[in-house]
Amino acid sequence: MKYRAIIFDLWQTLVPWDVEESTRFNTEVAQTIGVEPERYLEAWLTAHHLPNRNTGPASDHFRALFGELGVDAEAVTEIFTADNKLNISPTYLKPGFAFGGSCLPKDVRAMNYRAKELDLKLPLFEAILPSNELHLQRAVEMVLNTGKKKIAMLGLSFKAATDDLRESPQVQLVKRLLGEGRQIQIWDDNVSLGRLIGSNRQYIEDVIPHIGSLLSSNLEQVLENAEVVIVGTRGIDRDALRASLKPQQIVIDLVNLEKSRRLNEHAFYKGICW
Repeated sequence: MKYRAIIFDLWQTLVPWDVEESTRFNTEVAQTIGVEPERYLEAWLTAHHLPNRNTGPASDHFRALFGELGVDAEAVTEIFTADNKLNISPTYLKPGFAFGGSCLPKDVRAMNYRAKELDLKLPLFEAILPSNELHLQRAVEMVLNTGKKKIAMLGLSFKAATDDLRESPQVQLVKRLLGEGRQIQIWDDNVSLGRLIGSNRQYIEDVIPHIGSLLSSNLEQVLENAEVVIVGTRGIDRDALRASLKPQQIVIDLVNLEKSRRLNEHAFYKGICW
């Protein structure tokens, strides 16, 4: 009952609707999904309020930076909020793997560097990359904790339908697992070493010099001897994956496949944050 008392106090302060009615509703939901009501209410409160409490400081950070740069913050905000397909999207509240690619990490570093030049303290922005790094490390530990040596990595690029490997967290995951003595085979139908050019090819050869010996275009072959299967791309065909999986293989889903595409019937299927 301790949790419920705390939640009541917070709700009475933060939530403008009837606390008792809300509690009855959420208790029914908790019972339906088989979770202790106090635990469900605690989680619901966190999920409901924390994103809202973060958007305020993030907006303040942007406005402070724009002000120092002489940019019209109101105009930028109007443009940003006009996009209701990407910038304001439920996708951002769904768990997944660490972010990467050739743009976002670079842009975050550039923003923080510019703020430092202006002597601005923006702790929320400064925490983005360290937080992303911790999420990557969670995936490493999740694989290592299985105690298995043979790993199939499905997906190497930072997102599906691209061969861009620059700053891909999947690449970093492979590198760290190799460093821990794991044997890895990689499948990604968008990545072929022979087609990689320029800085993209240079990056992967610098990070994993023998990447060519790990890559295969044959999904069945990659899965054949694996003890752990890491799903690191949404570009995987569910039926093809299901057909090649063995009952004893552990499947770790990093990208939060849609519920209709998950292998929930598989005995050892787990997500990184769900």
